[in-house]
Amino acid sequence: MVPISSAVTAPVSIAEPTSGTVYVAPATIGLTALLSGDFTQVDFYGDNALIGTARSAPFEIEWSGVPSGIHTLTAVGRTVHGTPTYSAPVQVEVKTLQAFPLIQEGSLHYEGAFRLPSGTFGSSNFGYAGPIAYNPGRNSLFMVGHTWHQLVAEIGIPELRTATTSSDYAQAPVLQSFGDPADGRKALTDPGESNQIMVGGLLVDDDQLVTSIYSYYDGSANAQFSHFVSGLDLADTTDAQGPFKLNNPGGVAFANGYMTHIPSAWRELLGGTSLVGQCCIAVTSRTSQGPALFAFTPEQLGPTPADVAPLAYYTVAHPLGTWGGNTPVFNGTSKITGVVFPEGTRSVLLFGRHGTGPFCYGDGATCGDPESEYTGVHGYPYVYRVWAFDVSDLIDVRNGVKAPWDIQPYHYWELDLPQRGWQTIVHGATYDPSSGRIYVSQGFVDGARPVVHAFTLNLP
Repeated sequence: MVPISSAVTAPVSIAEPTSGTVYVAPATIGLTALLSGDFTQVDFYGDNALIGTARSAPFEIEWSGVPSGIHTLTAVGRTVHGTPTYSAPVQVEVKTLQAFPLIQEGSLHYEGAFRLPSGTFGSSNFGYAGPIAYNPGRNSLFMVGHTWHQLVAEIGIPELRTATTSSDYAQAPVLQSFGDPADGRKALTDPGESNQIMVGGLLVDDDQLVTSIYSYYDGSANAQFSHFVSGLDLADTTDAQGPFKLNNPGGVAFANGYMTHIPSAWRELLGGTSLVGQCCIAVTSRTSQGPALFAFTPEQLGPTPADVAPLAYYTVAHPLGTWGGNTPVFNGTSKITGVVFPEGTRSVLLFGRHGTGPFCYGDGATCGDPESEYTGVHGYPYVYRVWAFDVSDLIDVRNGVKAPWDIQPYHYWELDLPQRGWQTIVHGATYDPSSGRIYVSQGFVDGARPVVHAFTLNLP
């Protein structure tokens, strides 16, 4: 036993994990020491007991089978003479799976909203805007602009206000004008395709912007690639890498859309650091018949297809709901465009819209749909919708206990927003773990521009 020194010195510190990190019991905790000086070994202590020693760089170990509770971690660097130097203690928490709460309909607390500016910024504008991603480095959002252009801008987050008219919301400042995170190479995801190539999702991963791309129609099923990686400077037209493939058993159009980070507590259990999925796009046979979720690690994107862990998806033979029916959980009118995985919970929330009226294929007039005149699927009236999945079910799929189409959302509900857009559309959703805010982009509220709403969680 070595007592924890109260004299903290800078030459030795614990780089990973950080204080406040939460794990699922029985946990495996990876510890890494950061050293500055002539140290030959590092002893790691958990709750004052020696748990391992590292004698070369990188100075790291794993502590396995850690039980529930609050645990104090310390690193002790030793020189060739054995002189000890103590790190500052780090406290982590290990909880049983059932100790993580499930988010319910009443858990979402509405904080307010803001609107987007009019006008052109670079080569696009915020009309008919698309997916969003939170940027923790500047407390900002990356957002896809006008659907014709599929470019991305960065906006600041202004004061949140509650209002019933869009003109009463504060306006977001534009921090970066529109640029192309794929540097003009989006078409390489589906060479020869004459229909539009779309941005399906955005994710800020460390200092990089991960962009998922999908072919709007792809009736010939030629698309193979799905992701680009670039820096956060949208004006840099030379830094995009890709397109890259995912080694996805469902096919490219199951995992080229919405993305979010997986909280550290669940990464080992789910098989990746982030979630990616896709649903409900044209040519239904090529995409999931319900919310698709795969775990992947963006750092593995490269020339070799990155591995994914299937967690939930639904084939034509195993749909979540009847495509041409009026099933309340899912049908051919459902659109899913955003996903978040809030810290401290075991819930994955997907956001979109769902048609509650009679299913109809035809033009808007024939199908009695005042929101869309186009030929396609209709189910007016529509509702803003949340689908909630229990992570314990996703773990069962990961462990082979269940098939990806065997699991069901544990709950789904209508998302209550202060006003409706002239079309019922959710463009995307993203999550800020530092504030616990969920941001949801609601289309067509301020003319053709979206309004971004913020929610926090009220949990037991």
